[in-house]
Amino acid sequence: MKKLLGWKKLALKILAIVFFIFLLIAILVPVFVDVSHYKSEISTLVKEQSGLNLDIKGDITLSIVTGVKFSVDDVSLYNDKKLIMDISHLSLKLTPQSLYSKSITVSKLDIDALELNILFNKKGRSNFTASSSSPDNSVDNNTKDKAGAGEKGYIKSLMIEDVVLNVHKLNYQDQQNGDSLILNKARAELSLLPVMDNYQLVIDTPFVLVNYQQSGMLEIQDIHLPGRKIKKLLLSFENEKGFIETDEFNFTYIENTVQKKLKQVKTDPDDKIKKVDSLLTFKAENKLKLELSYPESSIESLSWSNPDRLMIELSVDKIADFRLTAGDYVFEAETLHLNIKRQDLIADGKSKIADLIIQVIELSGDQVKVKTPGDRDYSFTHIETDLIKFPVFKKGQYLEPLSRDFLKQFAQQGQFRLKSGKLFGEQVGLENFNMLIEGKQKEIVLSKLTLHALDSELQSRGKIFWAKNNDIHWQLNVASKKLNMEPVSLLLESGNILSPT
Repeated sequence: MKKLLGWKKLALKILAIVFFIFLLIAILVPVFVDVSHYKSEISTLVKEQSGLNLDIKGDITLSIVTGVKFSVDDVSLYNDKKLIMDISHLSLKLTPQSLYSKSITVSKLDIDALELNILFNKKGRSNFTASSSSPDNSVDNNTKDKAGAGEKGYIKSLMIEDVVLNVHKLNYQDQQNGDSLILNKARAELSLLPVMDNYQLVIDTPFVLVNYQQSGMLEIQDIHLPGRKIKKLLLSFENEKGFIETDEFNFTYIENTVQKKLKQVKTDPDDKIKKVDSLLTFKAENKLKLELSYPESSIESLSWSNPDRLMIELSVDKIADFRLTAGDYVFEAETLHLNIKRQDLIADGKSKIADLIIQVIELSGDQVKVKTPGDRDYSFTHIETDLIKFPVFKKGQYLEPLSRDFLKQFAQQGQFRLKSGKLFGEQVGLENFNMLIEGKQKEIVLSKLTLHALDSELQSRGKIFWAKNNDIHWQLNVASKKLNMEPVSLLLESGNILSPT
């Protein structure tokens, strides 16, 4: 997380340098001068400030009608000969009063980038750091020493009223820890973005979120992660000084998992593993809330990676068109209602994310359908579930649900409650399904399972436990006052071994 925030800060500073140079040219160069003649001077300034190479192939235009409008086409930024970003078009428009004040307001900033590459090598050095600079913070120092003094003389504050950013492809690679991310066709819109306040650069500090109000949206065609893909992500939000709330959020999630085939199954040596696609798609409206705050200190000392508090709360009144596909199982619901209660992820400056346990998850759904292997279909009229102390991360590692590590963590203090209305299937009709599963330190106990079938109430008890050899076993006992369930109970009591992932 710190690495991601680090490159974000560095990238914003480099972009700020380029932006300021274009802005100063727009303000200081007379209207009737062909600013295209200043391409080499602009490139030289960028080289001096950042050590990077700026190549301007297209025309630069400048006009004053109702304000200053400045645009440039076909601009590329390189570190040596390696491309960092390729901008097809950049334009900005200043309000008329900005010509006579040190407080500059950009009414519109529009950037169309064909490609943006953010790369880190095995030593943690980024491609935004010029080869002639030190790998740590020499660019930051250059920016502060050379540009900082000039900023105070020219611009007291800089605010952008409307930002539109299109990135056709963003490539992020970190060879040091193996992280990678590719975005295709990303579009972001943001209102009221502060860049500078009281001669200080604030765009790369938490002040942007916690001291100002913004609204915006993010739309991405697809996101590629190792073994995962997110398609058609759409997010719109309002930020009121650190209280961030979304009113639209939907996406399609695809995960490619690799399953090892069972040892006892004889297969061709070249066919030992298989890929299984799991697919999640839904549309949702209503509230995802974040509260982000930082300790009171100077702007220079604030860091994105050290918040004082980060709180999350999710309340979705209606999730429509929900469909989850995992292997041979398909789960669908006409509507779902989800509530993740208010929870601190970071409190008093201490992060809880590395050992994240979600305290309370409430989920209910109507007209729920489940398809199991063999194309067997089941449907619930209604379900209600509560998950208490649901483990997500342990020592920074994601806990795959139902894996050995997940079950051991859940066994500490987790709870799972499930109630349902009527259940229909080809050969089954059940109702009043009521189940409670509780973690009991070294085992997971089925404390309660009751349901009605064939005019009889069935009762069950069971558990998941660990043997001395650390294998995971389960037992289940089923009883009925009217039906003879002994054969089923004997079968389920035998202590079957689970196959931990």
